[in-house]
Amino acid sequence: MPNDQTLGQRMAIAREPRTRRSVATLFGIAESTLSNYELNKRQPPADLLARYAEQFGTDLNWLISGEERVPVLSGSINETVFKQVFEIVLSELKARKSLDEFQSAQISGILASAYQLALSKADAEGNVAKNKLATLPDVIKFLLD
Repeated sequence: MPNDQTLGQRMAIAREPRTRRSVATLFGIAESTLSNYELNKRQPPADLLARYAEQFGTDLNWLISGEERVPVLSGSINETVFKQVFEIVLSELKARKSLDEFQSAQISGILASAYQLALSKADAEGNVAKNKLATLPDVIKFLLD
C-alpha cells in the first residue's frame, strides 16, 4: 500500500539520523544536490538510489514507490544484468512521469519482464552486450501502454 510521502521524503527518512552533509559526503555529491533530491526538485539517478538503499538498509522498492517489495523474481539474480536493466527501466519510467505516480506492482512487473528478456539475450557466462539491450526501451514503452 503506497504512502503519501514523496521519493525525496523517503530519502530523508532513510538517512536519519545522519545529516544531509554527511550523507552527501558519503556518496560524493554536493549537499545542495542531495537537498534537491530530498525536496523533489531533481530526480536522483538509479545507481544512487540503489547505493542509498544498500547503505541504509532500506528496501529499494519502498524508497522508489513508497510500497513494500512485491516479490516477482525468483532464484539467483545476475547483478550486472539487473543493474543494466534497472537503469533502462528507471530512465523510461522517469521519461513518462514522476516515479511517485507508478504503482509498485507495475514497476516490479516491468522490471521483472525486462530482466527476463535481457537474460534471454545473455551469453554462456551470463553477460549481455549493451547493443542487445537497445530494444528494451521499446519493450518498456509497450508494457506501459
